[in-house]
Amino acid sequence: MPDIVAGICPYLMAEGGAWRAARPMRDQVCTAVTPAEHVTPEKQRRLCLVSEHLRCPTYENARETRALMRGQAPPALQDFDARVERRVPRSAAVALDRPTAIAGSRSLVSRARGLSKIGLAAMMLGAAALLIGARFMGGGSPGPTATASPSGTAIVASASPSPTPSASPTPRDSPTPAPSPTPALTASPTPGVSPLPTPASTQTYVVKAGDTLGGIATKFQTTVAVLQSLNNITDVARIRIGQVLKIP
Repeated sequence: MPDIVAGICPYLMAEGGAWRAARPMRDQVCTAVTPAEHVTPEKQRRLCLVSEHLRCPTYENARETRALMRGQAPPALQDFDARVERRVPRSAAVALDRPTAIAGSRSLVSRARGLSKIGLAAMMLGAAALLIGARFMGGGSPGPTATASPSGTAIVASASPSPTPSASPTPRDSPTPAPSPTPALTASPTPGVSPLPTPASTQTYVVKAGDTLGGIATKFQTTVAVLQSLNNITDVARIRIGQVLKIP
């Protein structure tokens, strides 16, 4: 492991400088230049993650610039910087086997939390879609009823939708037709029985609402019996509105 770490260019770090990996990563940048530049995974594998980085022109320029800055510093600061560099040659953590399936500068924990939130949102959307589909396709039928078995396992019993009685149309109030006048029955002469004498001339009268046979007889100065005989009426109480009566 020390050989692997020693072969990694100290200027190859993730964005932010919190860590660097011992394998090519798309979110690693070269901090030897300002501003830091992204390094392709192929170049990392060929140059930055092996001892070849010691001959990299960018690496050499960064080392020379650092040495120049150190030479211009006070002797006490030069000594302190040298001791720090010997004791802590690389301050950034080195990930020897960091998964490459997740790209970007965010950490694995934050990405896992983000994925869990996305999964939860997708589950909620799926459940909402199922509820809406069941509502429109089921026609408001009751859902399945869950019953608990003695072993504690929930058993779902699907409830069959009960038939909804179709609403029969309410009949509207239709006007009652007026009774049509019933033609008077003409009594045919019975053999051996002489018919009742009828007046020589008659007139007609149409029965109106409120008329009675006795009132009609009084109005035309005749009798109920004569009207019964002329019109073949057996029940004096049964005359209809619109009935045509013969009047002597």
